[in-house]
Amino acid sequence: MNYYSAMIMLTMAIIIVLGVTILQSRVFGRITKRGYFFTCVCMFIGTLCEWIGIAIDGIVVNDEFVFLHYSVKFIEQSIVPFMLIWFSETVFRNNNNKVEKKIVHAIYCIYFLVEVYSVIFGHFIFYVDDANIYYHGTLYNIYVACFILMTLYMFRCVVNFSIESQNENIIELLAILTFTVLGVSFQLANSNIKTCWLTISITAVFFCNYHGQIMQSVDGLSGLLNKKSFEIKLEQLTETDFAIINFDLNDFKKVNDNYGHSVGDTILIEFSKILKKIYKKHGLCYRTGGDEFAVIMLRELEQTNEFNKELIALIEETRKEIYIFPTVSYGVSRYNHLSKNDFSIEMAKIKADQEMYKYKSRFKAQKSNEMKN
Repeated sequence: MNYYSAMIMLTMAIIIVLGVTILQSRVFGRITKRGYFFTCVCMFIGTLCEWIGIAIDGIVVNDEFVFLHYSVKFIEQSIVPFMLIWFSETVFRNNNNKVEKKIVHAIYCIYFLVEVYSVIFGHFIFYVDDANIYYHGTLYNIYVACFILMTLYMFRCVVNFSIESQNENIIELLAILTFTVLGVSFQLANSNIKTCWLTISITAVFFCNYHGQIMQSVDGLSGLLNKKSFEIKLEQLTETDFAIINFDLNDFKKVNDNYGHSVGDTILIEFSKILKKIYKKHGLCYRTGGDEFAVIMLRELEQTNEFNKELIALIEETRKEIYIFPTVSYGVSRYNHLSKNDFSIEMAKIKADQEMYKYKSRFKAQKSNEMKN
């Protein structure tokens, strides 16, 4: 066994382990698992095709070997950009830009047709001569350009997914991108150095780990960060000024009791969207309990009250369309790191809770008076 065959077997082993890990995962949902698993299948087929192509290169037994060589190279070079699109749109789902998706799909379809034409008539992307030796064609860079475009599209989808999930660890993404570019560049610079599939398989493992971290920090229903993330973030802010805003939906239990939990879930999702719309640019949004939410304001702290007024106004607009949509009580507390010995983060959390319950008491008193009148 030579070094290349050992590397191919190692690559296949990585792909198999990744596939098994994904199928056994309790973090990812059914659609995400299917996206990862089919990506693993594509990687395995692509790796196998490259290995077969290398194994039979220059070996002439009959014309069937030349046909086999053409077939495996065609499959490999077709499956790479397709796999990147599939991975982008099933694992890191991004449905915000349908025009962009259509453009990407059109580019791949054009590339695929060009490759089919090249194999049958032109031989300008790649070709296999009568001695069964594989060569790059004069327009092989069409494949390279398609690969680069789809890779950039994939990273764009991952970045959008990270932003939507309020994930701040963009440095990790840049590190993964750097590794991917480096690994693939070796093979692009010297076709005798076969590092592409090993790089792709390791990148997939990196993405799986990155994705898993995000999913464990996000509340499954609302899409906001969860309570554990809230606590961890506060621990990291001892040397930073910030504001905590706690929210509680008024009379939310009545919504569940009168209309059912599915309607209640719809209300929670809608409120989460409103919360992100108002506060996402200025901090991080969390669901900390059933109908309890929180925001950590990191920027423009002096405008916190203005943002709160915007929230109340937007909720009132929503209530005109969804008459059962509840009002909200909130409480604000500021933390100053220069005064942390006198007013700790824990004290700031308690004060935000106290202010919220004061607001809630006023709401109940007002409602009681209205009912008496």
